[in-house]
Amino acid sequence: MGSSASKTNTEDCLAVECVAKYMSITKQQLIDLRNRCYMSMDSKRKISRKAFNRNVQLCKINENPDAEILDGLFTMWDMRGEDKILVPPFLLSLAPLSCRYEELKEILKFALVVFIKETNGELSADKLVFILKHLNQTASYFGDTVLTHRQIYKVVDNVFGTMSIISQEGPILTHEEVIVKLVEDPLLNQFLTRDLPKVKQPRVTFSPRSRVHREDGSEMSSDYSVPLTPIARVRLNEPRKSALKKPSTINTNFVDPNQKIRNRPSNRVMWNSRRK
Repeated sequence: MGSSASKTNTEDCLAVECVAKYMSITKQQLIDLRNRCYMSMDSKRKISRKAFNRNVQLCKINENPDAEILDGLFTMWDMRGEDKILVPPFLLSLAPLSCRYEELKEILKFALVVFIKETNGELSADKLVFILKHLNQTASYFGDTVLTHRQIYKVVDNVFGTMSIISQEGPILTHEEVIVKLVEDPLLNQFLTRDLPKVKQPRVTFSPRSRVHREDGSEMSSDYSVPLTPIARVRLNEPRKSALKKPSTINTNFVDPNQKIRNRPSNRVMWNSRRK
């Protein structure tokens, strides 16, 4: 989502910040793009790739690299491969790309301006969850470490109060009130400064290794690993029990597949023999 403008070293920046510095799209161009896309979307609030690219050209957004990056993000958001995406969340996720060298407060302000057609200047807890999730999503596409769903809900709880998300009649706050509380939120600030504690969990890797060939001819390992649950960790440390079992009684009334159907014992004969 972006962080402090005082960071000058690119190694300290989030990837989405570096991409934003590389692009030249302005806030006004993104607002114009939003207005055009809202007019072009269908009844399901979706827009086709062709209509989106036409709107990008009409807003005079540079073809290289801005239009190419926007088209690439369109592809990432097109989960079903139908060349259509939902307009409101997609445009909301583009807000950080036009906020170069700006503080978190300004980025959040502009994101709410882009999304104002959906909020009318006021936010509930569920809408703030929606906003943070989709700002998160663009950062994840560029490879940044993002907030987990649990952390997002915790941030929203800090803004609106505990249990506000699941309550039907939660508090409604203005954009300004939400921004002030978000900027002061300790969890969000820890995330942006990368001070969150990293907890290493035991992982189990599925083997054997399989190799996937890239387009350039090199190989890439495709091992899959998952974190172990607390119960699995206990079981992993337990001594293995013997896999040997007591020999079971042999069923002499089995049906020989090579035996002719006419000579096979009937079901009634087999049932009576089992009862004995």
